[in-house]
Amino acid sequence: MIDNKIWNKYANSIKNIDPILKDKIVSIFEFIEEKFPELVLEIKWNEPMFLFNNSFIIAFSVWKNHVSISPEKYAIDIYQEKLLSFNYEVTSNLFKIKKDQEVNFDLLLEIINFKIKDKSNSKTFWKSNEYKITYKITNFNTDNSLYFIILQYLSKLKYSVGVFLF
Repeated sequence: MIDNKIWNKYANSIKNIDPILKDKIVSIFEFIEEKFPELVLEIKWNEPMFLFNNSFIIAFSVWKNHVSISPEKYAIDIYQEKLLSFNYEVTSNLFKIKKDQEVNFDLLLEIINFKIKDKSNSKTFWKSNEYKITYKITNFNTDNSLYFIILQYLSKLKYSVGVFLF
């Protein structure tokens, strides 16, 4: 849930930002508050971020010509192709939504849901450097192309990957 004191502090810090970008970040925060009331907004390192059970889920920053969204490196790695398909600029730790681009709320929903599920039992703020990702794949076949692509990608990076077929 968004704490009004924290939100007001952040809103005050972006009061001189381009109105288009300000509307964009406000709409993102309203979306997150509506869809994920269990997330807690905090300001750390001068950036607003949402936490789940004291574990980092996603952070934001507003710049002159874009909004930066940082869901951690491993999430960027997993969603890079989708992010690029919407013409978002992608770096190793974040993606940028430019002033003239629309926010893809479905993709944002997918990324945040993934992060919450992935970190549901986490006892650390950040994901550890060694990513051990286990996927429960039901009815595994070639139609599970997203899972297959993720598993191939993680295997190439020498991550520990456990697959349970049911």
